[in-house]
Amino acid sequence: REVERSAALIRTRLDALLGVAVVRGLDVTIASVLIVIAVMTGACGQDTSTPRETLAAAPPAAPAPPANPQRNVRSAFYNFTLTTYMSLVPPPDRSRAGGSLTPLGDGFLLVTAAGEFFRLGWETGTDALTAERLALAAPFNRPDLLKSTGAELAAPFRITDLVVDERGGVSRVYLAHHHWNQDANCITLRVSAATLPASTDATAPWSTVFDSSPCLTVGDMWSTGEAADRGGGRLALDGAGGLLLSVGDYGFEGLGDKPAYPQTPDVSYGKILLLDLAGGAAPFSLGHRNPQGLFVDARRRVWSTEHGP
Repeated sequence: REVERSAALIRTRLDALLGVAVVRGLDVTIASVLIVIAVMTGACGQDTSTPRETLAAAPPAAPAPPANPQRNVRSAFYNFTLTTYMSLVPPPDRSRAGGSLTPLGDGFLLVTAAGEFFRLGWETGTDALTAERLALAAPFNRPDLLKSTGAELAAPFRITDLVVDERGGVSRVYLAHHHWNQDANCITLRVSAATLPASTDATAPWSTVFDSSPCLTVGDMWSTGEAADRGGGRLALDGAGGLLLSVGDYGFEGLGDKPAYPQTPDVSYGKILLLDLAGGAAPFSLGHRNPQGLFVDARRRVWSTEHGP
């Protein structure tokens, strides 16, 4: 009876609101609404509530971060999508550790801070990168320097750049890196070369193309801090069979008791050098502080960018 009275009351109020009698064609719909409301009304007086602690739905779990996060980078001419591959290759063991990446075929060749080489390529049918470890290893003796001098003096010692010359059907790898002369206890910026093996599990001998001069004595000329980071070390093929190498001043800027190496022609530091790949080197430009950008365009114009004071 309680349900019937409630239904009749609701129906009367609906009729009054609509201002018309219920049309037969709508009667089933209105009746359905009334039944639902009546059943809900008939439940009054019964405690059917859900306990308060279960009323609030649990917050949704946070979505897992993407494996390769992306973000847009805007420039004056182009918009880029920057994709970060978090676990494609082993991470460096310290900040500002070095390493390099260069085009190779339709992919890339990468050398890590530890001197490991990886060939990067595109996964078939996608724009995702894959990495394949090579047996080739850089002639890089930082572990020996670290053991001898400790982390502070070994911190700026790194691999600085990498290029591949693919002319003539042979991939020739050029690597710029620091080298510790253990007997003289001094460090140079060296360029080493090797022919990239066709097989991933094959190694290749390295030859020395260039060593900077003079060799920087550890703890004296080779120091720590900001000056030690002013090393340049970028490579670029000049398009005519030569190789350009930028060399920073390593703090020898002519201030205080330091000589002005950038203005001294027969010293390697503070220069962009043109290497003839047979052991010879000549200044291409001088007066540099820390040239860490080096590029040769299609018209063989050389572009360089560097850190200022």
